[in-house]
Parts: sequence; C-alpha cells; structure tokens
Amino acid sequence: MGKAKGPFKEWLKDPEYAKAYNQEGLLLRFWEGLLAYMNDEGITTDALARTMGKTSEELDAYLGGEREITMREAADFCYAAGCKVHFTFADPSES
Repeated sequence: MGKAKGPFKEWLKDPEYAKAYNQEGLLLRFWEGLLAYMNDEGITTDALARTMGKTSEELDAYLGGEREITMREAADFCYAAGCKVHFTFADPSES
C-alpha cells in the first residue's frame, strides 16, 4: 500500500485504526494474489471449492468477507490451487 495522504495520514496515527488497516490490507493482498494466480492458471472458484471438499457457498463466504480465514486455511487454499505464499516483512515507514 502506498504512502498515506491527506486525512488518511492522520487516521493512521490512531493505533487501532492502523492495526485494522494492516489486517485488512493483508487479507486483501492474500485474496488478490490467490485469485490472480487462479485466473492465470485457469482455475475457477467452483473447481477450487471441489478440490477442497467445500461448497461454492462456503468459498463465497470467505471471498465475501463473511467468514474469517486462518493462516492454516490460507495455506489450504494455496495448496488446493497449486501455489504457495511468500511473505516479505518491511518497516511500515518504507511503504
């Protein structure tokens, strides 16, 4: 995520807001990355759900944010899609 500007920069000074922003950003990057990989590989969400032994509705609940995802579940999604996640840790001031 880019440098904060305007009032958003002020909001990020609130520790609770900054924490929630960081959480949502991580989830967004995970789902964007997984869905981009699946698109590149021609994997549909229905096919992924079948591979995982889940219904399309269950998968939609994750994608729609109605159901929280754990790190283990994220790894399961990637395994079923045939990919893996790499993390990069950085100082937040460098973003």
